[in-house]
Amino acid sequence: RSVEGSLALMGSAILLAMVAVGIDKIQRRLDIDNMFVEMAKLTAVLLSAWSWIYWGDLQIVPLADSKFLGLALMCLIYSAAAVLGLVFLETVLACLPSWKIVERSIDLFIVGIAWIVALPSEQAFDEASETISEAMDYPSWSLRMLISFLMASIMVPSWFAFILPKTLQTETEVQSLSPDVNIDEQQQVHTVTTKAKSSDKDQE
Repeated sequence: RSVEGSLALMGSAILLAMVAVGIDKIQRRLDIDNMFVEMAKLTAVLLSAWSWIYWGDLQIVPLADSKFLGLALMCLIYSAAAVLGLVFLETVLACLPSWKIVERSIDLFIVGIAWIVALPSEQAFDEASETISEAMDYPSWSLRMLISFLMASIMVPSWFAFILPKTLQTETEVQSLSPDVNIDEQQQVHTVTTKAKSSDKDQE
């Protein structure tokens, strides 16, 4: 049953990924801008990611001595697969730049692999916090809160130092495009108005 279930999960994951790519191809070819079509595409990507996670629970997690080590091993394998997959797709795109389906597949691959890596990481975090709380005889919620504060103390300063300034810079660059157009239009209007006033003075 385990072999049949793992094969079924792997086949469904691949099939759902192909469905997502097919929907994206039809959407771009027919220029369909519909919320329901976009939701169907992302749903197929998410279901494919969940299928890969369940497959990992059946095939990768039991390889280790404990559930935490199995989840950590699954995170490591999926992270390595994410890097190798991106390198492969980028290489194919560099060799065949006219093959647009590869470029679109990269975007969907990033969305799917983000779920595949993030969800097992969350499972590993929960399992590790429960194991440590049992060993130290502390309530699991207190340990999770402590670890959350520690992670926030690391992530929040980095977010303020790097991510936020880059985001604000990008928004400023985007917003600076429209005022340029308005300035040009104002200069044209000012020039026309000045010429009209000068012609009126000449007539007088």
